[in-house]
Amino acid sequence: MFNHLAQFLTLKRARSVAIACAMSVAAPALLVPVVELVAAAPVSADPSISSDQAQISQIESTVQSDNQRLNALDEQYNEAQIRVSQDSQNVDAAKGKLQKAQSNEAATVVTLRREAVNAYIQGGNIATLGALVNGAGDNMAVRSYYLDQASSQAQNTVAQLRQQQHQISQEQAVYSQALSADKQDLGQVQADQRAAQATIASENGQLSQVKGNLAVLYQQQREAEQQAAQAAAAAAAAAAQRQAAADPVAGPAPPPNHRAGVAVQAALAQQGKPYIWGGAGPDGFDCSGLVMYAWGQAGVSLSHGSIAQYYETTRISAGQLEPGDLVFYSPPGDPPLGHVAMYIGNGEVVEANTEGTPVGVFSMYYVGPPVGYGRVS
Repeated sequence: MFNHLAQFLTLKRARSVAIACAMSVAAPALLVPVVELVAAAPVSADPSISSDQAQISQIESTVQSDNQRLNALDEQYNEAQIRVSQDSQNVDAAKGKLQKAQSNEAATVVTLRREAVNAYIQGGNIATLGALVNGAGDNMAVRSYYLDQASSQAQNTVAQLRQQQHQISQEQAVYSQALSADKQDLGQVQADQRAAQATIASENGQLSQVKGNLAVLYQQQREAEQQAAQAAAAAAAAAAQRQAAADPVAGPAPPPNHRAGVAVQAALAQQGKPYIWGGAGPDGFDCSGLVMYAWGQAGVSLSHGSIAQYYETTRISAGQLEPGDLVFYSPPGDPPLGHVAMYIGNGEVVEANTEGTPVGVFSMYYVGPPVGYGRVS
């Protein structure tokens, strides 16, 4: 069995040849020789290829799912970082507030002591003042005087500051606890990310291995198909030769046209020129256009169409081919006699093959097995 690419190119070439060569030509229904085609046994599909293809699809689907999960983990990581940052800011702010409250309390206490000193100077002594300021005195009268003279507003401020410190300490503890929890969450997300990345890396490694195995199987299949195609081509050529040798030819073949050499040289001189739909030279050609042009240079008028040229020439066998004779083909999937070339000897023809292929010299079996041969009278 020919591989898919070879089949596509063959069918494309055959269709373009048939359409271009048969355009604007009307001919009666005809019967052409049927060539026996011996095809090589088809290359069976390797079950390993199907298995690897299914495994590749499964792994790729898993990798895609894991990548989506990794993307979600990335977003979770970003959110966890935001929470940790906010908690850290809250803890730092609470610490700042606590330090400020403590400073305020210390300043208030200093103020209270200053007021006590001022009060004592008016009716106390240095020793009692020292005891009062240092907080270690036992003079109850001095203490009573201190309490009486201290600003009630300052005392209230101290009490409020201490209450504020207590609240701030509680707030700081809450923030610290939240920060600790969020850091744990961040660490867990990071661990999950690393695990997901390792899983994806492992899956990609497995995917590469399976793809490598599949590439080897494909190469083996291509080689098998090429061998089958070569066997099929050889069998077809042999069958065509056997058929051509067995083809009945009415009477002896006419002598070669003495102008055949001119026609052959004219055709060979067009090598490298592009294939053009309906082209008959001098800038480009289709298959029958090249034959018509070459024989026209030799002074022989032929129609622009492979079917018409088939009827304008005399039938000969493959064994009677001479340079200048015409070789006809019926490409698969196209009308009979859809292509024509000019024989130049040694099993080769000069032809305008198909679009994208310039005029050149090819094996007589390049297009496929010939179905007929004609000599220009």
